[in-house]
Amino acid sequence: MLKISSDFKVTTPINMLNRFQESKSKEHNEFSITIYDKFGNNFNGFFEQLSTISNTVLISDKSGNFIFFDIDHLAHVVLHDAQLHLNFLQYSAPTKKVTENSNIDLDERIQLLQQMLQKNYSLSFQFSIDQINKNNKIESENIAVLLDFLSENIRSLASDDFNLTALKKVSSFHIINTTQTKFSLKLNEETISIYINFEDKLPFNINELIEKGFNRVL
Repeated sequence: MLKISSDFKVTTPINMLNRFQESKSKEHNEFSITIYDKFGNNFNGFFEQLSTISNTVLISDKSGNFIFFDIDHLAHVVLHDAQLHLNFLQYSAPTKKVTENSNIDLDERIQLLQQMLQKNYSLSFQFSIDQINKNNKIESENIAVLLDFLSENIRSLASDDFNLTALKKVSSFHIINTTQTKFSLKLNEETISIYINFEDKLPFNINELIEKGFNRVL
């Protein structure tokens, strides 16, 4: 689990984007983020630039495309690989640079998620990933983002006593590689299986699909 010091300061999404801009300009750091708008849409990529004049944030996705996002519609921002940016989050020394070539440690991601759920909600889940090539950057990125959204939805459900009781009946999550569907979430006894094509771009409404899937099976 990430250890945040007492110096950690909670800030607004727009202030965080301003800090990304400053850190990228001064320290040349890279930030892998997901931006949500007020309509539930989300966009994944690396932070490139923020313009307060045009009210636009520019991010680039893994295919090299640029996304121009109107910050007037900004709802919240997810910072991925947060463990590599602890100094940045705590307003201390320069952070470790993350680049497109950085390896994503999915085992560590899962371990951190398990520790957080156990400590905060007394939830004990096993996570398994089917047929993933950890040397494939696209597959690893997709699974990392999926785990982030899965974590968000589990934490949201666990904040309600009724849903928390339902979650405690689940023992494991199995993420399965398939070319037959873009996304599917099913419950079989105590296991929730998530079917997704590891190499395809994640559906733009992946968070909504996970939320609907949980509502259907729990």
